[in-house]
Amino acid sequence: MVALCLGVVSAHAALYGYTDERGVAHFSAEKLDARYQLVLRDDTAGRFGADDAVPAEAAQALQQLLTRRTGAAASGTVYGYLDPQGQPHFADTRADERYELIVRDGEVLNSRWNPIDRRRPLPPAVVPNGEPPRKGLLALVEKPPLSPAAQTALREAARKHGLDESLLHALMAAESGFDIDAVSPKGAVGLMQLMPATAERYGVRADAKQTVAHKLTDPRINIAAGSRYFSDLLKMFDGSMELALAAYNAGEGAVQRAGRRIPDYRETQNYVKTVMQLYAHLKPSASSRVLTASVNRAGRPATRVRMEIAPPSAERDAGAE
Repeated sequence: MVALCLGVVSAHAALYGYTDERGVAHFSAEKLDARYQLVLRDDTAGRFGADDAVPAEAAQALQQLLTRRTGAAASGTVYGYLDPQGQPHFADTRADERYELIVRDGEVLNSRWNPIDRRRPLPPAVVPNGEPPRKGLLALVEKPPLSPAAQTALREAARKHGLDESLLHALMAAESGFDIDAVSPKGAVGLMQLMPATAERYGVRADAKQTVAHKLTDPRINIAAGSRYFSDLLKMFDGSMELALAAYNAGEGAVQRAGRRIPDYRETQNYVKTVMQLYAHLKPSASSRVLTASVNRAGRPATRVRMEIAPPSAERDAGAE
């Protein structure tokens, strides 16, 4: 079995986020609107190390250019290169092959020109409307605001299904911002944003007192069912973390119809990148992963296979085990 690499997690990746009026964190690999602020920047797997950083004088020249907001920096996009003498040259377009993208929308994307530890968040900065510092958004992922019962459920689910707790943290951050009462426009509920119909496949049953949706606001039930579903998706897609995430977001049928690749949905592709970047922040070794999709022995995309996740044979009505 060979692997077909898909360039969804690309160079100059960035993570954006904001905290809403309820204190719930929202993350995205794209700046979806003005509320999203740059939280974390990551130049692919250390492509630019300390030895590859531009001289301090060149970085200072760029900062002065950005401060003046004139010339090449007026449009908010800057290309540049260093000549053999170490002198920087800037332009607002890619004049020739020597120029590389340095700044987009006023933000320095290329860490050669703004050297930072790629695993370290940007310096804390208070954003408009009294939102917490950007540092606080990442702190939510590093130390999720989960109850002791939820933390225990998370550890047990990770152990039982062979999942990385850091990956589950990243998934929850992208899905709900750790809001146990979160409900999506489509009706997904709770920490792991499960649809009631999916939860029913994993033994969550309504009773005289509570609907399935209401039961999913219990973190223990939500985590048990959601982690089991994600574990089954990993098995369905031969251990591909990215395809499992795509299926979790868009449905396993959408991934099957796309030829066992990430569907060409902007929301789903952004979701996969967001979770993977959060995961890479929590576990830097994960940043070296590439997106893969199974292909057959002849090197052609695998034929579509209809697969269904059967409901567990023995479940408790109160939740999934």
